[in-house]
Amino acid sequence: MEHALLLYKEYDESQKSFVQAQDMIYKWHPPSTAILKLNTDGAVFANLDSSGFGVILRDYQGKVLLSASGRESVVQDPIEIELLAILRGLQLCIPMGIPELIVEFDYLLSIQAIQSMEDPMSMQGNLIYAIKDLMNYLPKV
Repeated sequence: MEHALLLYKEYDESQKSFVQAQDMIYKWHPPSTAILKLNTDGAVFANLDSSGFGVILRDYQGKVLLSASGRESVVQDPIEIELLAILRGLQLCIPMGIPELIVEFDYLLSIQAIQSMEDPMSMQGNLIYAIKDLMNYLPKV
């Protein structure tokens, strides 16, 4: 029960920051020379019973090296599609042999889940494990 309350509290706080983040204007900032930046995003289309993702890989000049988007099956909550977007982006980047990669995404719970050293106990645990596993294939992430 305590774990469930903790998860709810984290979710509730993320929703507050999500609403605040929608009011902000974001500007892309290029990475340093010789580093590539992967931006990912996911979206849930509740009225269509669908979800989707988008990824874009750019160099320090902003030149697009790769972009992709796709549909996924219905997801239960926004963190799942955000994690799927990160996973799909990494799956596309790894075969390219990128020496140094910055992965940028904007969903706070995704960031916390991936950076956590604890075993993920959430429903998205398998996605988090898969992302961490793929990150091991990149020399610098």
